[in-house]
Amino acid sequence: MLTYLETCAQEYQARLRAEGRTEGLQEQRSGLCRLAQRKFGAAAATDLARWIEGVDDSASLWEIGDLIIDCSEAGEFTARLRETG
Repeated sequence: MLTYLETCAQEYQARLRAEGRTEGLQEQRSGLCRLAQRKFGAAAATDLARWIEGVDDSASLWEIGDLIIDCSEAGEFTARLRETG
């Protein structure tokens, strides 16, 4: 049986992990938008930011990173991005 302090400590650790995960996903989203802007321009980065706002799966974000690398122009990128969703 856990004591009150142990339960509080576990809840606190779980909250910290969740916050860290959220921050990590946000950093990943920001990095992808930066890369899209550098390669395809501001409009593609804005579209991407809207598209990935609710994505909370790191693997899905990595797939979008692959699209940034694989696509040669903004139109191709946005078309393939929409296909993923």
